[in-house]
Amino acid sequence: LAITTDIFASKHHRKISALSFDTAKGFYRKHDFHSSRSSYLLLGRHLKVRTFVMRKTIRPLTETEQTRNTVIMAILIVLILVSLITSLS
Repeated sequence: LAITTDIFASKHHRKISALSFDTAKGFYRKHDFHSSRSSYLLLGRHLKVRTFVMRKTIRPLTETEQTRNTVIMAILIVLILVSLITSLS
């Protein structure tokens, strides 16, 4: 798991995700993963197994990334507002 995390970090990924069964959830939590959602995997006709998407943040956003995201959100909001105004007029 540490090697995988290092590989993802070296490729500049911010987060790592893993699919976990209920029995492995504790293992991932010990390694700073958090459960983001759960679903059921159907095995056969009558057997459902609960699965979890486990996520871990490798590194936080840099100031440049935060600024970029803020600018993108501002542009999207302006475009939505312009679209709304033109559709109402």
